[in-house]
Formats: sequence, C-alpha cells, structure tokens
Amino acid sequence: MHDPRVIPLDGSGLAKTYLKLPIANTVMLGAFAAVFGGISVEQLEEAVRQNMPEKLHQKNIAVIRAAAASIRKED
Repeated sequence: MHDPRVIPLDGSGLAKTYLKLPIANTVMLGAFAAVFGGISVEQLEEAVRQNMPEKLHQKNIAVIRAAAASIRKED
C-alpha cells in the first residue's frame, strides 16, 4: 500500500556519498525544502555559506541539492 504522505529517502546513503560520513541532518534539510514551501534550497545553501566553515560548503550544498532532487523525482 502506498501512502502519499510517506516519501522514501536514503538519507544515510546520500550522506555517505556526498559527505563521506553517515550524518544525514543536512540531507534531511534538503528533503524538507523540497516538500515545504516555506524554505527554499537556495535559502539553505545560503545558510550553509553563512554558518559552516568554507571547507564544508561544497559538499553540504551538493547533498542538499541531491536530497531535494531525489524528493522531487518521487512526486
């Protein structure tokens, strides 16, 4: 049975691929942005730039985009 309120996402897998760590918090933010109209991927990217060390920007922005794309693909 398919419940449209449930969207599967391999958060740990995406985190391991993009961040090389099984830390899925940034992944989940990207997924949240894909389904919630109150925050955009671009806003999350800016938050990463403002609040994370520069050496983490590229990987975290990439995983946000990948998670959002994965969720949008499910729609």
